[in-house]
Amino acid sequence: MNSNKLQKRVAIYKYDRSVNAAGTPIETFKLYKYTYAEIRVLSGSLQIDPAPGTVAGTMVEILLRHDPLIDYNCKIVYLSNSYRINYIEEIVEKGFLRLRCSLYNEEHPGE
Repeated sequence: MNSNKLQKRVAIYKYDRSVNAAGTPIETFKLYKYTYAEIRVLSGSLQIDPAPGTVAGTMVEILLRHDPLIDYNCKIVYLSNSYRINYIEEIVEKGFLRLRCSLYNEEHPGE
């Protein structure tokens, strides 16, 4: 693996659950950090979904520097696309993380 391939600047957001002054729970994603990554599209398709209509189902592989705080409660944002982490592979001897992610709709994050 070559770190020269990490050319795309991505934002990593961590899931945060807190309460406001009134005691109401707030669930948001907060910016964790910016980093450089390599993004490869593995597959793509269009799926018919009754709520928003046609949704793109895209699987990507994201390679980035190892960070022990990146877990399944994170999301990766590149340009205007948000990716949910489905699988994390640690490549310890080289110091990288390989993430298998799927594109998901911000308005309907459960899909």
